[in-house]
Amino acid sequence: QKYGIKEVFTPRTQQVNRREIISKFKQIFGEINPKTSKFAKEDASRKELKQNQLIKEGIKPYFSEILKMWLERARKKKIITLQIRRIVDQNLDTKCKFCEGRFGLRCELINNIEILFENFLKETGYDFESYAPVEWMKYVKRNAHFRTICLNCAEEFEENNKIHNQRQPFF
Repeated sequence: QKYGIKEVFTPRTQQVNRREIISKFKQIFGEINPKTSKFAKEDASRKELKQNQLIKEGIKPYFSEILKMWLERARKKKIITLQIRRIVDQNLDTKCKFCEGRFGLRCELINNIEILFENFLKETGYDFESYAPVEWMKYVKRNAHFRTICLNCAEEFEENNKIHNQRQPFF
């Protein structure tokens, strides 16, 4: 029976057979040192080359830093959103809050998740690197507001937002 890599390296098999897997990789690749990388010098030179390429293309280094900051923000937002996804789904009601429809329902977090997370960090004294996801989920259960909305109402809201945003002057 043939097994694909996904069947062999499931989280459970990785944990159960960790030592055996590491020893097999050592036989193939030699001694493994997790703190160093054969490619560390290459990575640094690639990073420098990429920075130089961005400058040549007219992208200023400060703009590159802003892009990195936004990318980091998006990564953090994705992490905290995934951690509370089940809580949001558990708050799904049986009908739409606006039209009372029962088809195509989804639950949404009304609060801005970034502001909610910032408040959580302030109240608990954690920082992003050391916070406890379980505590974050408990905080969301206590402080977040949810709404159930159907697909038709969601589309209508999106259309209204597009029209409203088109009328707003950009300053």
